[in-house]
Amino acid sequence: MGNLADGTLSAALASEHTYELEAAKEGPEIPEFLERFMNEKVWEVQDTPGVDDVALTRTFGNET
Repeated sequence: MGNLADGTLSAALASEHTYELEAAKEGPEIPEFLERFMNEKVWEVQDTPGVDDVALTRTFGNET
């Protein structure tokens, strides 16, 4: 039973990997809620492709 489960898991991971590669080729799609958030211009969103961290910056008076 272990080999069948290993094969199923391997196939699922391969499919996910292929999906992620195809999605990366198409370019990042910005979700609508994030686009609205960015258009409010209260926060600056720094999202670097390939980096998991996202930086949010806001200026309030003379503070950043």
